[in-house]
Amino acid sequence: HYERSRSGLYYDTSVVIGNDGRLLGRQRMMHLAEEPGYNEKFYYTPGNDTYHVFRFGDWRFGIAICYDRHFPEVFRLFVLQGANLVLVPTAVSRSEPFAETYELEMRAAAVTHGVYIAMVNRTGEEEPLEFFGQSMVIDPFGRVVKRLGEEGNAVLVADLELEQVWKARVMYPFLRDRRPETYTRITTHPDMTED
Repeated sequence: HYERSRSGLYYDTSVVIGNDGRLLGRQRMMHLAEEPGYNEKFYYTPGNDTYHVFRFGDWRFGIAICYDRHFPEVFRLFVLQGANLVLVPTAVSRSEPFAETYELEMRAAAVTHGVYIAMVNRTGEEEPLEFFGQSMVIDPFGRVVKRLGEEGNAVLVADLELEQVWKARVMYPFLRDRRPETYTRITTHPDMTED
């Protein structure tokens, strides 16, 4: 969704709509990519709100939009707010270096955060980019539950078991073993290369 908040400010935004058709909220893309063929900093403004977690029955989910998926802090913020699922809408093309790590990165994020990840990737071409699809659902153990190919429009349906989230978090107790008091330097010294 190309959201215009006021004249001159535009956001890449995912909206969440409830079963009754009501708007439950939105998540704006917080990090903008500047790469050949994308030029997001030219037409988007970085998100200026927070990382939201939405509820759907027993499921709590966050939305990491495209480039946001490269920042582990985004997933951690969702999980610390109770997320057990992260939706990742993307437009990843063959021409960018991230195509090689598309699946690897998300499988690792699923394990280190103990969440399901549902990725939706664009298909088709928009010169000079060719998008390769491969939408998938990954379980909290890092296993691909279901995957689509490179075809055009398609619907992926997968059965998710909430119990798997808790089993993974017992097997890999990364959330329990966090030591946030030792991480303050991440926010107090954003450019750590100068020390």
